[in-house]
Amino acid sequence: MAKKGTAEAKLRVERVQTGVRMEKRLVKVLKGLAEVLDMTLGDLLEGIVLHAFEGKAPFGAKSLRSIEQLKDVYGLDLDAGSSHRLVEAAAPTEPVAGTAPGFEARRIDCEGSFLLDLEPDRAFPLFTPLGEMGWVEGWDPDFLHPSSGELEVDQVFVTGGGGATTLWTVVDQDPDRRRAAYLRVTPGSRLGRVAVQVDGEGLGSRISVRYVLTGLSPEGNAELEAFEASYGAMLDQWRIAIERYLAA
Repeated sequence: MAKKGTAEAKLRVERVQTGVRMEKRLVKVLKGLAEVLDMTLGDLLEGIVLHAFEGKAPFGAKSLRSIEQLKDVYGLDLDAGSSHRLVEAAAPTEPVAGTAPGFEARRIDCEGSFLLDLEPDRAFPLFTPLGEMGWVEGWDPDFLHPSSGELEVDQVFVTGGGGATTLWTVVDQDPDRRRAAYLRVTPGSRLGRVAVQVDGEGLGSRISVRYVLTGLSPEGNAELEAFEASYGAMLDQWRIAIERYLAA
């Protein structure tokens, strides 16, 4: 499956919202995989379907390993033999997210880094909301303020993918020191802080990324468990995507 940052020309299409219902654990695995591959859920599903239409396998060995890890996290024991045999159970009445008796919010603190063969002053702009539009497939922020999308403290923008909307605001930015930090919240799921620091190392740059996230519901806690398990793979996907983008 083609991933973000590929050199192929972009194809402009018209997308529509769909209200299909799917098995809950399967959706969680798909969302987790989309996070690992740094793409929207919709983009992932489009890729799977287009490959299937041509009788092609959509995933390589590395993605399949990520899928197996996510299946273990979410307890997904269905396989191809389960297709067309699933019957929806009556939906239980659930309390409002985050208010269930005994709910305990999960907190994760993930840090990691990777190297780019690029000068720090050229690397830092790649990790701004505007810069990521060049190499993150499906990254299309709605800039509320300023509408130009230029990085500044208190900038506000919205992203959405797979039916999940995330609100962002810039809480720190210093181009001279090549650092930026964001507060992000996905309502009813998770909230936290994302920080990026670009430092020179040799003739290139070391990109340090930290996510501190807190679950807002049991489902949000599960999302964070999967995110934490796939964090290293996600950063590796970032590096690959940026290298492809720079080589294009």
